[in-house]
Amino acid sequence: MIACVLAAAANGVAYADDTKDVDAAIRAVIDGEQPWADSSTSSNKTPTQYSKLAGAYMLGPSGATVTDEEGLGAELHDIAPGNAPLGGIRWKLGALTVAVDGKRGFAWFQAPVTLALEFWWQGPDNPRATDSLRASGVLVKDSKGWHLVALALSRQLPDKVLFRGAKDTLATGDPTVDDSALAKRAAAWFGKGGLARGKTTGATVIASGTAPAEYATGKAAGKLVTAWDKLGMRVKSIEAKMFAGDAVGVVRAEAQLPVKKLGAPMALYAIAVTEEGTWRWVSLQFATELAKPPVPKQQ
Repeated sequence: MIACVLAAAANGVAYADDTKDVDAAIRAVIDGEQPWADSSTSSNKTPTQYSKLAGAYMLGPSGATVTDEEGLGAELHDIAPGNAPLGGIRWKLGALTVAVDGKRGFAWFQAPVTLALEFWWQGPDNPRATDSLRASGVLVKDSKGWHLVALALSRQLPDKVLFRGAKDTLATGDPTVDDSALAKRAAAWFGKGGLARGKTTGATVIASGTAPAEYATGKAAGKLVTAWDKLGMRVKSIEAKMFAGDAVGVVRAEAQLPVKKLGAPMALYAIAVTEEGTWRWVSLQFATELAKPPVPKQQ
């Protein structure tokens, strides 16, 4: 069920039909069971998992931009026994936070999601693996209805593991940014108090960090972000992708968490909307390459 339906007050309300259609569009892609790849021995025309994701701007749990099926598969699992290929994935969405801007034709969401992965094996027991992720994304509406255009996934790990992974030289100076107004605006979020100042004023925000307990909405998210602002995060580069006539966008920032004199690698995935002539974030989601994918085991 949808835990909370939100709408940016400055841009109109979410219509009930839109909300139901957005919910259905999300679940059609990342809820339920899907084959991962086509079987050469089957004439089944059911869309595969990747075919439903292909074409979307995808960001993986390691912090990397995903460009093909092989890359996404590598983000979701480790090598199975006997190098068995991934056969199917069951996605189970947790409580969704969804915002719909009916007037401008876009929506965004964030939610926890559990993955059950099964691998093809020439024997009686297929290797399997399970994983707990967080997902966020953007949908747009066109003449054919709502469809997913961006998906970001993250995996959590305990803080002590993140701190142990701080081995990088800390970045100094201004980050490299692309030429978009959104990327340039996002650079200001890493200044003193920047994340807290950069949030939307027209809708409830949601923020999730690298630790399992770091997942909050509304006022609790504001408090979490204020705490993050005090950590002195560094950022190396920022890129942005816009949708719906540049009214909504996804930011990917290559960041670092300072631990003593070294940095732990992180990526910030942010969803932002244009509001009163500027970009403001509605969703923040941190990912890190230090959170490793599960190792499949033969049952």
